[in-house]
Amino acid sequence: MIFYNVTKALLAGCIALIVSGCNQCQNPKDWCKIRNENNCKDTYCLYSTANIPPHPLTLDEIIRIGLCKNLSLMVKEQEYAIQREAVTRERFKMLPKLIVNWENYGRTENTASFSESLVPGVPPAPLSISSEQNIMRWDSGFVWNLVDFGVAFFRTKNECDKVLMAQLEYERLRQNLVLDITRQYWKAIVAKRAIEESTSIITKALDQQNTLQRQMDAKIISEIQGLRNENQLINIRGQLQAYAGEYHSAISELALLMGIPASIEFDLAEIETMGVDVNLCDVNQLEKWALVNRPELFSADIEEKIRVDEARTALIQMLPGVELFGGPYHDSNRFLLYNNWIAAGIRATWNLLDIPLHWEEKKIACKRKELARRNRMALAVGVIAQVHLSYLLYHDNLESYIISKELESVNNRLLLAAKSEQKQGKLHEADILKYEAEALFAELDAATKYAELQNSLEQLNSAIGMPRYFHSNVEYASTQFNHIDFLNEDPQEESMDTSWIYRMN
Repeated sequence: MIFYNVTKALLAGCIALIVSGCNQCQNPKDWCKIRNENNCKDTYCLYSTANIPPHPLTLDEIIRIGLCKNLSLMVKEQEYAIQREAVTRERFKMLPKLIVNWENYGRTENTASFSESLVPGVPPAPLSISSEQNIMRWDSGFVWNLVDFGVAFFRTKNECDKVLMAQLEYERLRQNLVLDITRQYWKAIVAKRAIEESTSIITKALDQQNTLQRQMDAKIISEIQGLRNENQLINIRGQLQAYAGEYHSAISELALLMGIPASIEFDLAEIETMGVDVNLCDVNQLEKWALVNRPELFSADIEEKIRVDEARTALIQMLPGVELFGGPYHDSNRFLLYNNWIAAGIRATWNLLDIPLHWEEKKIACKRKELARRNRMALAVGVIAQVHLSYLLYHDNLESYIISKELESVNNRLLLAAKSEQKQGKLHEADILKYEAEALFAELDAATKYAELQNSLEQLNSAIGMPRYFHSNVEYASTQFNHIDFLNEDPQEESMDTSWIYRMN
């Protein structure tokens, strides 16, 4: 009867679990409701935190906003917080075990037993019991496994190292963000200038096309000549119109990098003076700065240290497991002389068949340590190559910019000479339009070369791990802007100190 009742209760519990599990399956309407709720929350959060200054923004202001609001940086910050909690979790594993047991049970029959006498002629003892039918016991045991403590200690150190790696990844993401903002900013500046300067030329090109069409209809010029001239005008319009797409693309990318919705409008500050006065250090000095500032190299150092700790962990696991234990005990059995007592001791267990396994783990950890060392060396060589390439690229772009400015000056002088000859009746309006287009394209080419020069300079800053350290003197029109001081630190005074990485462990 008792077995039947227990079986019936277990069956009813299983049916209840199955029914409750089926009820957890949500229909598509529930998911649509959740999506709409999350959409409202996310939209409100995006637009409520998008506080953009009302004035036109400079490059440094855009960088400041991006470093504060970029969503990828926020994700990396949350990953860093999670990793810190993982360290706390591992530290708790270093504590000894404190196990509390309690039981209160009863049985239907007593524990009466008999014995058989081994002495001939001596009758056995009568039936007897030494425990009650209802007993309450409890004990509190303190257990400390020394091997488990050693393993937890080194795994806690590994988690601390991973926290530092997450912090370094966050720092490198910030540096890459500065570089990406710089590239999109100068792309937008060039496109914006092209749009502003090309308005009059596009209008003149359209008027000239209409004039050519009338001349072809009136048979003043041949159709071949008219179509050839019209083809040139359309090409000019097409080249200038392409800058509008580049501007919209760059502005959208800047909004994404700043962590604001693309629908929020902002303008870029007008640049009045674009300087090229940058005093670069010797490339050998730049290499030294890169090797002591790049976060990737610190991460490589930490990776090697993690592999060393993994090898030590494997060695510890090869040792016998020694446990220290002790604690109070209580038993309500009235047949016991003492119902309360304290016990303590030491015990050891050693799984000899696990020794080859942990030995192989130790060998693997040693090989991974060597792999981490070689990866660090390869990374260092790559960093040096990046510094050299950025250094050479900057000087190449500087020469290209100087040549483009010379070409711009020649085209401007040519335009002035053409306008002078137009006043004398030697050139027509169509000829002047072509000279104006060539002068504008020369100006835009110089602006593009200057943008490439600034991008290569910031690429050099990123290669040495110090964003915005080297920068040109750029003056903005009609506004005084504050520079971001924390992006311009002396590398010899504020370079990353490697000792803090090991002190935090």
